[in-house]
Amino acid sequence: MRSFPKILRWLGWLALFIYLALASAILVLRYGILPNIDTWRSAIEQQLSQTMGGEVSLERLQADWKGLNPSFDITGLRIHDNSNDPVLSLPRVRAQLSWLALLRGQVQFSTLQAQGLELDVRRDPQNNFWVLGHEIDIFDGDNNEKTPPPVLQWLLGQKSLVLTQATVHWKDELRNAPVLSLENVYIQFEGDGRTYQARLRAGAQALMHSAELLVELQFEQDLTTAAISAQAGSLPAWKVRAYADMQSMNSVAWAPWADVPKTLQSAMVSTQAWVEAQRNQAPRVTLDAKVMNAQWSGAENARIKLDDMRVFAQGELPLLGGTTLSPEPTQLAFGVRLQAMDVDMPSIFSNPLAFDDIQLGGKLSHEQGALKQLDLHVARIINADMDVSFEGHWHDDPALLLGAVETQGRFARASLNAIHRYLPLEVDADARDWMSTGLVQGQLLGAGFVVRGDLAAFPFGDAPEKGHFYVGGPLKDAIIDYVPSTPDSLGWPRLEGVNGLASLTGVDLRVQADAGSVTPGDGPAIALNRVLARIPNIEDNARLSIEGQSSAPATAYLALNRHSPLGGLLDNALDEARADGIWNVPLWLNVPLYDTDKTTVSGSVVFNGGTFQLDSVMPVMSGVNGQLDFSDTGIRSQGVKATALGGALAISGGLGGDNKNLVIAGEASSQAIARFAGLSNDVGLEGRAAYRVAVERTPAGRYDIALTSNLKGMRIDLPSPLGKFADESKELEARWAPLGQGRAQLQVRIGSDIRMDMRRDPAVKGAYFNRAVIALNQPLALPDAGMSIDVRYPALDLDAWLALMGSPSQEASASPGLLPALNQVRIQADRLRVQDVDLDKATLTLSPLRQPDGWRVDISSSQTAGTLWWREPVLGKPASLEGKFARLALGNPDAPEPTTEIKPPSESRFEDFKIPSLNLTVDDLTVYGESVGSVTLNGSASGAGRVLNIDQLEIKNTGATLNGKGVWRLDGGNRGLSLNASLAVQDLGRFLDHVGLKRAVTGGQGYVEGTLTWNNLPWRFQKSDLQGQLNVKLEKGRLSSVNSRSARVLELLSLQSLQRILSFDANPEGAFAQGFPFDLLEGSIQIQSGVMSTNNFRVNSAVGTISLGGDVNVVNETLDLQAMVVPNLDMSGASVAAGIINPIVGVGAFLTQWLLKAPLSKAMTVHYDVSGTWADPQLRELK
Repeated sequence: MRSFPKILRWLGWLALFIYLALASAILVLRYGILPNIDTWRSAIEQQLSQTMGGEVSLERLQADWKGLNPSFDITGLRIHDNSNDPVLSLPRVRAQLSWLALLRGQVQFSTLQAQGLELDVRRDPQNNFWVLGHEIDIFDGDNNEKTPPPVLQWLLGQKSLVLTQATVHWKDELRNAPVLSLENVYIQFEGDGRTYQARLRAGAQALMHSAELLVELQFEQDLTTAAISAQAGSLPAWKVRAYADMQSMNSVAWAPWADVPKTLQSAMVSTQAWVEAQRNQAPRVTLDAKVMNAQWSGAENARIKLDDMRVFAQGELPLLGGTTLSPEPTQLAFGVRLQAMDVDMPSIFSNPLAFDDIQLGGKLSHEQGALKQLDLHVARIINADMDVSFEGHWHDDPALLLGAVETQGRFARASLNAIHRYLPLEVDADARDWMSTGLVQGQLLGAGFVVRGDLAAFPFGDAPEKGHFYVGGPLKDAIIDYVPSTPDSLGWPRLEGVNGLASLTGVDLRVQADAGSVTPGDGPAIALNRVLARIPNIEDNARLSIEGQSSAPATAYLALNRHSPLGGLLDNALDEARADGIWNVPLWLNVPLYDTDKTTVSGSVVFNGGTFQLDSVMPVMSGVNGQLDFSDTGIRSQGVKATALGGALAISGGLGGDNKNLVIAGEASSQAIARFAGLSNDVGLEGRAAYRVAVERTPAGRYDIALTSNLKGMRIDLPSPLGKFADESKELEARWAPLGQGRAQLQVRIGSDIRMDMRRDPAVKGAYFNRAVIALNQPLALPDAGMSIDVRYPALDLDAWLALMGSPSQEASASPGLLPALNQVRIQADRLRVQDVDLDKATLTLSPLRQPDGWRVDISSSQTAGTLWWREPVLGKPASLEGKFARLALGNPDAPEPTTEIKPPSESRFEDFKIPSLNLTVDDLTVYGESVGSVTLNGSASGAGRVLNIDQLEIKNTGATLNGKGVWRLDGGNRGLSLNASLAVQDLGRFLDHVGLKRAVTGGQGYVEGTLTWNNLPWRFQKSDLQGQLNVKLEKGRLSSVNSRSARVLELLSLQSLQRILSFDANPEGAFAQGFPFDLLEGSIQIQSGVMSTNNFRVNSAVGTISLGGDVNVVNETLDLQAMVVPNLDMSGASVAAGIINPIVGVGAFLTQWLLKAPLSKAMTVHYDVSGTWADPQLRELK
């Protein structure tokens, strides 16, 4: 017990000593050592070099003591590795000493601040990392035999470390990349040996706008303990929590230092990320990233471009560190939104795709680093083509190539015409092509879809047991062009306005429409209802079937026949058909989409009283009722009845299949036949006749039509050989036979002698029939083009047939172009009447001319023989008519006088008439049986064919020669004929005999000349239109027929004078029984409006002189003359009388020579007034 106080005393002294020692040490340290700390710099450098494991050098060392802890300022701190290479350079360091660490024998600072740090971090070609000159590996701590650098251990052992204005150099030798320098780096680091917290801020202008990193790192053991350094150099187990914030990072610019995909061409990324990780466990991450203006390009010209992408992810990454995959299952939830994205992948999709908005949300599940399952909780895709939402999942299955999928969703809207763009190229190319052209328009609204099964077997058409695919819903305003037209073939008219339901189950496409329509070509629309369209397999041998009800005007179905393959299926039988009324047509169509030539069709036409005409050359059927079933193999009538050709008809039987033929039995009226044939109502048909038409389908699939009738009951009042009585039978047979490709043949036989053969080829433009022949008692010889007529008959009245053909009915003019142009006409007859002339043993041939076009007419008969050439105008040259006749007969001398006035043709028919140039030569012209002589007429056309200049007119016979020139005008005030002519008379009697005035004059010679004008058209002759002037001088002739009307005035004048002179009762008319001879007949005649006037016409004869003056009206055949008769007393008396009397207009006078020699030779001159008509002239003596 005594020793205890002593112990306490010693303890007290000891404590005092320690206190004094410590105080002295502190005072020495603070006031002695610290101010002169730089003098111990070498020792300090040596001590630091031992601690850091490398040479340490200091440029300057300063210290001060404020507060409890001394502080040090170090300038120019450099640390070198064992190879004396610099690994760390600090321009300035400020540190505050930690007393507690110092008491533990450790050099540790409570705070360590460094400014201007330059740190080199390197990765060598062997993928080893080097920091501060030492190799480290923080990713595989358990197997790491690399010792952390002492300097790093020392730095990590500091409690607080702050680095400002630092520069970090990253050199990647493995990538052979340029050095990456991060400048103005701020690093704040705090740790207690086990737990470390770090903050880093950095920027790189070319790479990103800014970056901030917060890290908290925890170790299971204190890194500052000696045990760490004694280990193999591995780091103890660790945990890390980090936050990163990087803004506007140019991802492509990082390519030299990071694994940036080479396919990435541009992308600006801003991201925030939270990461929690520990050794040997998959890190957990929370990511919020935004990508702007990104563009990828890949192999085979693949390109993806998007304006904005937002990514959110939370969960575990399938990595342990570096490239090591986690062996444990991991899950990562994600959310992605893509806006304004364009995708072009030619190796996958045939067309570029554009998306306005894509939203995806779900979860990724990995095992051993491999994706095992994808769960989509929400997904939505919006663009111009669709708005679709769906959900589902996919999972990996080792037994399946692409795994298994199960998803379902709904299309708020989807465009039919865009479906083909979203089908991958693995889908059958023909199916994609058909969808691209066939689905023209339409929207699926509120359609659901399901995909379930083996993804590699999608769409499960070949293996329905491997999965199920369905999409379907309401369809609105769809247009389906299921067989479009091509340059080489007709297509079917597309379905339009389709509203109903559409579905695709696997490869089975169906459309059920409540309403729709098709518009064939230029026809009206065909309304559809209760339509079902189906393609059972769109990938393999796609075949479209369409069935439904339709209703439309008949013209719509005929247009469907013309503008679709339906016409070919029906052998073009309806190509020329016409119809009206409403047809109801149930229809079924089966179309192999890749071989449309094998299309089949069936249906029915329900007639409701309209009209139908099979062809323009066929009669129109009206009031058609009943049902006609049809298919691509034939047709069958179900009680079809109608009216045609003025009578009822019934259609029975059918064509194709088991049907033999289609029979039309009916009755026709004469009036209806005349209208149908284009004949006038008075053509000569009267009555009714039964007929039978049989339509038969040939083995080639064409339709033969045969018409038969005995025409009994119908009178045919036509020129021979067609005429017949009503109770007489004359067999009529006609057969229509298609020859393929729209070509056809029509053969007709009437009786036993008339036959016709007509051919149609639609490829030849022009008339309905392009080749035809009509033969009467001649063999049929079909020409290569045009129509030929070959007739041989004993007696034929061509005038009657021409009159019949020249008066077509109104109906005929409405349908021209039935027969082709005439190619040749040949008529042979023992007696042929032409232009009212009967020709014996006649042959008439009409044939065309070429270059220029025209016609040649040859005629040979006992009366007429010659040739006419007609040539069409060419190159501004007018048409021409040339004729050469050895003999030509005009007019029938045996024809009776017409009892009715012949009406001239209407002038309107000649408004476009153009006069041809003329060149006619006739060696022997006969008019009404009288030989006129030879005739030559030459004329040239001018004035656009409205003027004929008569250059030569010559009529010549044994009695006289007529020569003349003139003009014939069709228009204007001077229209008509103007002729300057002269008649040189050698024998007036003979000349008049030639022109038909037999025995009117005997002898006589002289001339007649003058000008005649006829102010109208030849076919509108009126005597009042006659104008002109004539000079006449004839000598030494005899008027042989004074009782004729033309010589009646001369006869009366002569007789009256003789009765006055003679005093005995005798018959003075006997003095002129042998005619009235004249020595001279001369004078001039003026003709004005059909009135002939003269004041100097006289006739001198042996009897005396008769002088006439006044007017003769040719229009009404009246006389208004004054006559003077001067007896011929003697030659001197006659001369005196001739000198005294002023001759007046007259026709001649006569006095007998014996009278002048009579005792009454002093007879007086007598004056008369002549009036009355030509037939009954009246003479009154003037006193």
